[in-house]
Amino acid sequence: MSVLALLFFFLSQSTVGIAPSESALEGAWLDTASNWVKAPKGVAPKEQFSETAVVYFGKDHKFTFIYCTVIRVPKKSMNISSGDPRSVYRGEWIVNDDKVSLTYQLVERTVPIQGQTLPGPVQHATIKVPQDATLSFDRKQFRREVALDGNASY
Repeated sequence: MSVLALLFFFLSQSTVGIAPSESALEGAWLDTASNWVKAPKGVAPKEQFSETAVVYFGKDHKFTFIYCTVIRVPKKSMNISSGDPRSVYRGEWIVNDDKVSLTYQLVERTVPIQGQTLPGPVQHATIKVPQDATLSFDRKQFRREVALDGNASY
């Protein structure tokens, strides 16, 4: 019995350094520092909102990064607000070993900045494939948020 336990231990340790599959990366990721504010009681007593950032990795290797307002009803729903200002970056992603290479550019801004032309310059970034429940990008930490998968792909 102890030989079996020892064999199981060594086999389980050998997978620790293996990067998760691309499918573990796919979907929406929400900024962990999102600050949730309650909506006014007369408007929507259970709703909360946060001006935050969302990253989306599409199955087709399309990448979207959005500064936006997210509205949620805890334990019920979460959506990106379509009526609030946002900045949308689009591009592509690819996994190379334990790193994700991103190429993206600003393609939409609901509040224009004088003198800025769109699409913006192409940007490049490399991030580590997440080994736990968070990933780091743009000096922020993001966690997977399945509730945003339906509307974060823009």
